[in-house]
Amino acid sequence: MLDPSVTNESDPTSYDPEWDMYNPANGYVPYPAESRYDRAWLAQYRQRQVARNKRLDAIAHEWIDEQNYFRGQLRDPGYNSLPDATRGLITRHARLSRYMVIYRTLANPNYLDLTLDPSNRPTGSIFSPADPVLGNYGPGGLARLMTPGAWLSTWSGLSSQADLPDTITHVAIPTLIVFADGDCDIFPSEQRELMEKSGAADKTLKELPWADHYLNPVGKTGREMKDPRERLIDMIVPWIQSASASRSGGLGQRGRHRFEDALGPLQAAEYAPLAVDVERHVFGLAANAREPPACARGLMVPLDFCRVVAVDIAQKLFGAFVPERVIERVRARSP
Repeated sequence: MLDPSVTNESDPTSYDPEWDMYNPANGYVPYPAESRYDRAWLAQYRQRQVARNKRLDAIAHEWIDEQNYFRGQLRDPGYNSLPDATRGLITRHARLSRYMVIYRTLANPNYLDLTLDPSNRPTGSIFSPADPVLGNYGPGGLARLMTPGAWLSTWSGLSSQADLPDTITHVAIPTLIVFADGDCDIFPSEQRELMEKSGAADKTLKELPWADHYLNPVGKTGREMKDPRERLIDMIVPWIQSASASRSGGLGQRGRHRFEDALGPLQAAEYAPLAVDVERHVFGLAANAREPPACARGLMVPLDFCRVVAVDIAQKLFGAFVPERVIERVRARSP
C-alpha cells in the first residue's frame, strides 16, 4: 500500500510523478471510473514500494539503535562522573520515545484497476470514503503514527513476523478459508496462496460471491442474492459438521463436550451459561460492547455482525445449547 512516489519521508508532499498511481500520465482515471496501469510500469512500481519499505525500516532501526546506545551510556559505570551537560544529553536521548509519522500509505493500483487480480470488487478501498487518493493524503491513514518497534513488528512488509502465508504452514488442523470476492482490500491471489501454503491435509477454499469486506452485498447482483452472512453460515456449518463427524463421530454428546471445553466450564446444569460463554469467549470483549471499535465508527461500518454470525453458527450446530432468548438478545444489540 506504500506510495512509492514519496521521495523524502520528512516531506509528505515530496513527489516523483513518474511513480504516482494517481497521475493521469500513468493511467489514473478519477474514481469511480476504472484506471488502467501498464504491466511493465507496475512491476517497477512494486519494486519501488519495496525500496520505500526498506527506507522506513532503516529509519526505525536507526532510532532504535540510537536509543539503545544512550541507554547503554546511562548504565555505564562512568556515567555519574560525567559533566552535568553530558549526563543531561545522555538522559534525554535514553528516555526519548520517538514516533514515526508515515504519510501516503494507500496506493495499491488494485484499488482502481480491476483487471489486476480480478474479482467482483468495485473500485476503491475500505480505508477511504471515495477515491483512494483521499485516504492517501487525508487525515488518519494506515500506520500514520508509529513507534519504530511497532512499525517493524506490525506494518513493515519486510520485517514484520505477522506473515500469514508463513504461519499458516504450521496449522495442521482441518482448515476452511472463505473469502468475500467483492472485497476491495483482500484479493483472490492472496487466498490461493494461503490455500497452497496451508499445512493442513484437510483444507478447503471457498468463495463468497458478491460480498464485501464487512459481508455486505456488492452491487445489484449481491443485493438480489441471500444475505452474505446467511450464505457464509451455510458454508461454515456443513463444513464444521463434516469435519467433526470425521474426527469425533459427529456432533453428538462428545462434540458438545468439546464445545463446552473450548468455551469454559458450565456454571449450572442448564445451558444458558453456555450461551453467555459463547458471547464472551467466541466474540471476546466486543460481545459486550455497546458500539463498534473506534476504527469501525470512523469508517461508518458496523462490525457487530461478527458475533451474530458466530452465534447463529453455534445455534445451528448445537440447537438447544444456545437458548433462543440469548440469540434474540444478541441480535437486538446488533444492526
